[in-house]
Amino acid sequence: MGAGLFRKNLAWLKRHNQALYRKMKKVEPRNTFLVRNNRGEYNLIKAVGGVQYPLYSNYDVAEQCSFWVKETRRAIAGKKFIVLFGMGLGYELDALLQDEQLPAMVIVEPDEEVFYYLLYFFDLSRLEKRRVYFIQDDRQEEIEKLLSEVIKQEQSINFSFCPLAGYVYPFREQIQKLKQAIKEKINFVLVSVVTTLAHDRQWFQNYILNLKQVAGSVPVEKFAGELAGTPAVLVGAGPSLEYDIDVLREMGGRALIVPVGSAFSILEYHGIKGHAVGAIDGSYAEAKIFERNKHNREIALFYSLMVNYKVLPLFGESKFIFALHSFDEYIYRRLGQPFVKIAAGASVSISLLDILAKLGCNPIVMTGQDFCYPDKKKYARGAIYFGEVDEEALQARGGIKTKNKVGQDVYTTRAMLAMRAAVERIIESYPEITFYNCSRLGLLIRGAADATLAEVKERFLTGKCDLEQRIREIHRKYKDEVVTPEKVAAIEKDIQEQVGQIKELCGDIIRVLDDADGKGAHKLLERIKKSEEKLAGIDFYAQVLCPETGMYSFLFSNLGSGVQGEEKDLDTLLEAKKRYYAKVYELCLIVLNALEYGDEEIRLVYGKRG
Repeated sequence: MGAGLFRKNLAWLKRHNQALYRKMKKVEPRNTFLVRNNRGEYNLIKAVGGVQYPLYSNYDVAEQCSFWVKETRRAIAGKKFIVLFGMGLGYELDALLQDEQLPAMVIVEPDEEVFYYLLYFFDLSRLEKRRVYFIQDDRQEEIEKLLSEVIKQEQSINFSFCPLAGYVYPFREQIQKLKQAIKEKINFVLVSVVTTLAHDRQWFQNYILNLKQVAGSVPVEKFAGELAGTPAVLVGAGPSLEYDIDVLREMGGRALIVPVGSAFSILEYHGIKGHAVGAIDGSYAEAKIFERNKHNREIALFYSLMVNYKVLPLFGESKFIFALHSFDEYIYRRLGQPFVKIAAGASVSISLLDILAKLGCNPIVMTGQDFCYPDKKKYARGAIYFGEVDEEALQARGGIKTKNKVGQDVYTTRAMLAMRAAVERIIESYPEITFYNCSRLGLLIRGAADATLAEVKERFLTGKCDLEQRIREIHRKYKDEVVTPEKVAAIEKDIQEQVGQIKELCGDIIRVLDDADGKGAHKLLERIKKSEEKLAGIDFYAQVLCPETGMYSFLFSNLGSGVQGEEKDLDTLLEAKKRYYAKVYELCLIVLNALEYGDEEIRLVYGKRG
């Protein structure tokens, strides 16, 4: 311990983290106390809720730290990185840093007073020689944001979460929240992997064929302020929706009714009109949902350019695009239209909930958002894919048994729980908006008040207005202003030129890697370096193909997990690069084919609509 080390650390923080430097200059510990234990070793006492917790043993700090370090080294063997929750006085970190094979570290110190005392004991400059991601913050959302960035940067979910022993009790609530967040992020990554592997070819075809249809659509950003304070009902397709069909039928103009996905077919089956529908799914099954369209032909369509290209011809003039994926954002930029990033997830309900919140709708009511299979049903009656769930088969495939909001045993899935977590994060982001969970047999949704749709309708949805007319007026005002046929044609031509260049460069890289001739990995990497640099300078690659194929980079980078030795690691890297550029090459062929032959396909689709 020393004042000199404290000053050195402050100078280091001033160079590397001005905000934290200023914070530390102001800290006056009130709930954390530096003491000595029975052996004269320095310890910290953390006061929480009137209870004092020692962060280290009152008898033998060295023994406690030695045991923790030993167990941690065992836990992180073979891991890509470690999430270290807590720094204490740096005893454990000092011991870990003795290990030259230590993986990347995410260091989270939730308490500014503890970090203040750490500055007297641990030299922060030692972290410069290691791959370290660091945050001193007690805000859950900031810690989660860092963790998401690290998963993306390290391209792995192979990590260990290791809280310091002394943090388990005083920080137990934060630790539990972070553990839950980690589970949710892993679920999200695994769901994304499966989705990408199954559908990426169709997505790129949809992007181009929808680009050929996008003229006349209006960015959702043009709604700015137009729907502020308007109540909205987000209608999902869960079995609970059956309880609310009659209430929705009587809703009239009291609220904006927004069915998502299969909920559209349920409202159509019951002859109920909505005001706007959300669609993002790129599969042909999505188009089938909207084929039966008698009562909602003129409903407004909110869509991403990823949606199956056969969906757009099924609707009338009022179409609104939003920026959900990299391709959407790219088109917005080329149109010169500022965009608001919309939340993405495994369900369109996540994106539409975020859009309704961004538009200022209030309150936002959710019905049919069950996130489970109550009554052994997949959907409410009337859904085009209505059917029962085989719970034994579901359990065999990893189904999770849990309780719904009324205490019934129900089955859910990893994907559904990831969707609920995404919904809860959106709700948390809009504290000024009231959210209601009216899905009678669904799971609890954190942040949403429980109620029935009938109760909410009678108590809070009392006004009426012509919402259909308001939406039509907004579309007519902007339909010839932003997404014009001339702009779309220019974008198509530019994409064709860029993708042709990308295809050629990927082909060059693949030929170099295929024709190794026993050359060393370092030489091969040097030979493809110029082509990679040229690729990085092409907008469509950097802004669309690269982010859209990030999951493949993630997968291929883990090909040699557990392989030891520099040369073997380089060989693995070369194989990963070859597979990655082969995937990009394949997607280029799909894009070029859609650009060349897509017009005829679109004419056929509109011809069938009649």
